[in-house]
Amino acid sequence: MEHKKYINSFFNNIMKLISIIMLSIFIIRSITEKTFNDYKLKISVHTIACIIDRFNYTSKRVHTISEKRNDDRTIEIIKTYAEEFILLPTKYLV
Repeated sequence: MEHKKYINSFFNNIMKLISIIMLSIFIIRSITEKTFNDYKLKISVHTIACIIDRFNYTSKRVHTISEKRNDDRTIEIIKTYAEEFILLPTKYLV
């Protein structure tokens, strides 16, 4: 019986490891797609994996930095959005 417990534990750990690896591959592929879509730059999955590996930070240590919200471009985007939002009822209720 003890032997079965160790086998089940080992199997569960392997399944967790596989799910972590699959999630990592998904995240890395998402990064490659985003760099291509945003910058028209093709980067291999292997290159990004090496960069992340050398980065040496856990996800708990990495924090996002808020985008500056009061520059001219952002204010213009917010203004345009607000103007279009106000006009929504007139477009669909006529």
